[in-house]
Formats: sequence, C-alpha cells, structure tokens
Amino acid sequence: MNRRAFIAMLALLAAATTGCGRREPPPPADTAQRDQELRMFQEGVRTVQERYVDADRVQLDNLISNSIKGMVAEIDPHATLLFNAPPATGGAIIPDDVPLVELIDTDDRRFTLVKVYGFQPQTRKQVRNLESAARARKPAGILIDARGAAGLDYQAAADVAAWLLPRNTTVGAIVHKQGEAPKAVTTRRGAVWPSVPVLVLVDRETAGPAEWLAAALQFHHRAQLAGEPSRGRTVLQTPVPISDQWTVLLTTGRALNPDGRDITGSPLTPDIPLSPDPDNKENVDWLFLRGMEALKALVGGDIAHQP
Repeated sequence: MNRRAFIAMLALLAAATTGCGRREPPPPADTAQRDQELRMFQEGVRTVQERYVDADRVQLDNLISNSIKGMVAEIDPHATLLFNAPPATGGAIIPDDVPLVELIDTDDRRFTLVKVYGFQPQTRKQVRNLESAARARKPAGILIDARGAAGLDYQAAADVAAWLLPRNTTVGAIVHKQGEAPKAVTTRRGAVWPSVPVLVLVDRETAGPAEWLAAALQFHHRAQLAGEPSRGRTVLQTPVPISDQWTVLLTTGRALNPDGRDITGSPLTPDIPLSPDPDNKENVDWLFLRGMEALKALVGGDIAHQP
C-alpha cells in the first residue's frame, strides 16, 4: 500500500466517524500537523517491521489492518472491520423472494408464531403483504420470535410493532448524530391484533431491531418478554468502504426507547425469566418450548397480563 493510498484510507475513516453516536474533536485544521502525525505512524510501522522478532507477524497488510481495527475499536466498540464485504451493504445481499417474516401455526392451533428472520427493507413489504392473512387469524395468543434476525432496518421493526399497537403510537426514536433532536418513529397503521395476549422471546444475543421491538412492546404494556436478558445494543451501523478490500461497519446512530432512553448498555429484563431444563440433553430449542408453555399460562390467566 503506497503512502497516498494509506493517507486516503485514513481520511475516509476519519470522515466517517463524525456521524457516530459520540462527540469527537474535529480533525486538525493544520495540514502540517496531520502530515506530521502520519509520518510518525509510518515511522512506527517501519520500526516494528525492522525490529520485531517474528517477521511473519509484521507484514504490512497485517500491521495496517490491525492498526485500523485498533483505531476503530477505540472509537466505536460496536464496529466491525469486514474483509472483502460488498461495499453497498457490508454483508450478504438477500434476494427479494427470501421469506424474512412468517406466520406459523404451532402444534396448538390456538396460537400463532410470528417468526422474523431478518430486519431488512424487504421485511417492510413482506409485513404489509401478510397483513390480510394476519387479520384473518383469530389467535388466542401470539408468540413473537426474532432471535437471531439479521439486518439493521429499524423501520421494519416498527412495521411489525404496528400489528400490535394503535395508530400513531411511538415505537421509539432514532438519533443519527449527537446534538440533533431524536426523530420519533410511530406506527402508521391500525393494529391487526389490538388486544390478543403477546409474548416476545428474548435471549442474550437479542440486539438491534429485535431488541428495540421488544422494548417498545414491553414499554407500552402490549407484550411480556420471556427468556433471558437481552444483549443491550440498539445501534445503527453503516458500511464505510476504506479500501478495495476493507469495509468498516461503523456505528452512525442509536435507537432509543419510546421514553427516549438509550437501550445500549442496558439489557432488557424479561418479565418471565426462562432457563433450560438441566436434565434435558436433547438438541432442542428449549427457549421456544418454554416460551410456548409460558404463553399458554399467560392466556390461561396464570400470569398477570396488562392489555
């Protein structure tokens, strides 16, 4: 990597970090000072390459990529450095015909499972297309499972919430830049199931739009959460290409609770804590099975429900 390409790469990353969720000092206005710092960094790289005992660990590409990782991690603990990722998405491209949300009949036909596999722009369209089928159902209880759902489209999560909340209900707010007023996100349509008991499954990996959705439904007393404490990370991330091979998935915003609280760093506490049976050695989704049991108890009135 030549000096010009290296400087350009650092400049791109520095420009990208100005949109993340914490206030950073402005870049140096003095070009001479910037060039001096870059020369110091280059000298450090050269010294490590020449003096470090293990030559195979100080190849230039490793030093540069590890330096970028360290810099990004210091600024943004949620960032990810991706190698050879599609620049436009920072991840895999999902075809339009892949189901991202489904209505699934459970063994007990009284209950409906809303399974969300991904929060993508396509999810919004699929939610709207499923609305008629959802209205045709008259379930006694609903289980929402978005564990492991891929993607960072928070509006898709709001569209799922709209099936359960009245029109113009605040789902939460989005902050794209520190210092700017949060932008409220509200439901746009009337509820499909305005009063059916709802249970949302959460676990230690539940984050992003899935966690934001669960937080909104819990805040409005529209659903109870069952499972384990969530991850506590509702950030918006944007892929920022920094070279032909590297892309940084950088935090460029935050999603807030309906009351304006930042969920990141504050995992959700389930209303109904669930844990696996210590004697069960089978490879089963214990959280789903116990969640169904909890939903049946909820509908039966054994667990207090706030409509």
